[in-house]
Amino acid sequence: MKKLLVIISALTAGLFSVAKADVTISGSGGIGIASGSGGNSTIMNGATVSFGLSSDLGNGVVVSTSGALSLDSNDAVAGSTGAGVDGLHTFSIATGGSTVVIGSDVDIAGDGVGELGSVASDLNDIGGYGTGTVGAGLAEEDGYGVGLTTAVGAATFTASYILDTGNTAAPDNNAVTDGTDTATGFQVSIPMSGMTITAGYASDDIAATGGTTTGVELSMALGGGTLKLGTFDTNKNLNVADTKGYGATYATTMGSSSVSIGYRNREDTTNSRTSTVTSASVSQSIGAGASIFLDVANYSGYTTGSDTGTNLAIGTSFTF
Repeated sequence: MKKLLVIISALTAGLFSVAKADVTISGSGGIGIASGSGGNSTIMNGATVSFGLSSDLGNGVVVSTSGALSLDSNDAVAGSTGAGVDGLHTFSIATGGSTVVIGSDVDIAGDGVGELGSVASDLNDIGGYGTGTVGAGLAEEDGYGVGLTTAVGAATFTASYILDTGNTAAPDNNAVTDGTDTATGFQVSIPMSGMTITAGYASDDIAATGGTTTGVELSMALGGGTLKLGTFDTNKNLNVADTKGYGATYATTMGSSSVSIGYRNREDTTNSRTSTVTSASVSQSIGAGASIFLDVANYSGYTTGSDTGTNLAIGTSFTF
């Protein structure tokens, strides 16, 4: 028995001695105030402890996943139900310039391309204005599936197949291959004369809310910052509203501050309804790992007059 244990130990060491495993722990948190409609402000805070796990198998393959204990500082929640465990359900396998992602948090490639224009943080949404925004893209953004990102010459190509888009509210670590609620998509980014052009296409087969979407983005350096322009067009199944839109963002630095501005226009082409957002965000470092920020977003053209107005958010963020 003793010899058997020695043999097993020796074999284990031989098999795994070349592997390099890493576990990292980091943290972040924030405190903020949001105001807008209703005449009152909302104060909230939260923090996240993030865990990164990776293993270099020694043969050019790196496997990684991540998880977190989190209470979102940008969304109002009731009691301790808002805090929970996130992640640990998706693996990334990188080798030879390509990355394969498998699990329940795989993005639908192509969806979201061209949907530009809002630079305000999620905290700004708590202000209350803009709740009747015209939607964009597909109803589902991710699900359980597999994705691939790889270099093709100077271009970057990403594709994904989603087996189940219906488990995103409470992500499962499994999916049934019954062919319902699936999605596919791809996108390609090509550098060209100082610019990067990204084009995407995605399709979701959910009967009630699925459809197809296409989008194009352009990114370029301009005046010490980065300008992005984008447009998209989404056609939904059944009687769900079709949408299209365009937007632009510009991000730069002024001294030690980061400044972003954006404009977004979306049109519900089925019901002839348009909404716009004009936003700005300023972030200033106040020390190692800490910063304060100010977000302003004006919403107009919404369903009702109560949706039209300006939200304001101010807060601080920390890294640990």
